[in-house]
Amino acid sequence: MDLYDIHCHLIPGVDDGSQTMEESLEAMKLEYEEGVRHIICTSHFSADCEAGYASKLQEGFEQLKARLKETPYGAEMRLHLGNELMYSESLLECLDEGRAWTMAGSHYILVEFLPSVRYEELYKGLRRLASGGYTPILAHMERYRCLYKETDRLDELRDLGICLQVNGASLFGGVFDSASAVVRKLCKSGRIHFLGTDSHGTHYRKPQIKKAAAWIHDNCPAPVAEGILCGNPMAVLEDKLF
Repeated sequence: MDLYDIHCHLIPGVDDGSQTMEESLEAMKLEYEEGVRHIICTSHFSADCEAGYASKLQEGFEQLKARLKETPYGAEMRLHLGNELMYSESLLECLDEGRAWTMAGSHYILVEFLPSVRYEELYKGLRRLASGGYTPILAHMERYRCLYKETDRLDELRDLGICLQVNGASLFGGVFDSASAVVRKLCKSGRIHFLGTDSHGTHYRKPQIKKAAAWIHDNCPAPVAEGILCGNPMAVLEDKLF
């Protein structure tokens, strides 16, 4: 099965991810070796980014695509552009004005908050974005402690139409790692919709997803696993509901 990585920072020199084209291409090689064939590059965005940031991302993205095609494995890889959006009150305006990117041109958006965010603030922000016509995907949801002990809160987010993404590495903590246990339980129950690497290149958080994908395939109900690994990310690329 071809894998999808919907969360990574591999456009060179635009955020705290990959810093050079050579590093980006090496990371793409690692993605390929992990079985990934479809990637949404989600460089960081916040409301205080410079006015020309979207154009800068587009330029770097096109350069990366062109260089990737020159590699032995590039013909099999499909790159798409997006952002990991730090939530702020002005984010909806940034999206509507085209200053920030949605996921591969779809109505889906990848959104993050500070890990210390209170649930009330998180819910209010996601509801505002959903009311604005977007479908938020909450990035690395395992970081938000406000979601851990209150499963009713996850039901509230589901009813709001919010999707949840986890980082592959978060499935493999130690015996006493509560975050890992929670993530595994949520995957099995069908509450998680997307898997990503959140790779920042080859020097910090390398793109590793094969092990997590195998665990999901072997431990989740077949329809749930198919959705996380293929159906849901395909729906994003086709801008369809799932």
